[in-house]
Amino acid sequence: MLWKLLRNRQRCKMTFRRQHPLGTYTADYYCAEARLVVEVDGADHLTEKGRRHDAIRDRWIMEQGILVLRITGKRIELETMEVCNEIDAILRERLSK
Repeated sequence: MLWKLLRNRQRCKMTFRRQHPLGTYTADYYCAEARLVVEVDGADHLTEKGRRHDAIRDRWIMEQGILVLRITGKRIELETMEVCNEIDAILRERLSK
């Protein structure tokens, strides 16, 4: 669902890539121009093991100067426009620097 809203430069005319490799990790969605990763979290991310893995992964990605935005699949489903507005605001902020 989120991919339909990110592809074809719909968010601030920025290009997002789906399932983009970053080091040994794969980002759900990545915008190189804004150095932004958007991760869609499901139930497996809520487990202790999932949270530990995500923390290690996010730390490495952030050390590369990339911001990680985590959003639950449920939130995307229930608050689609709010999620889009949040992504747009982050893109504008990152690009203004």
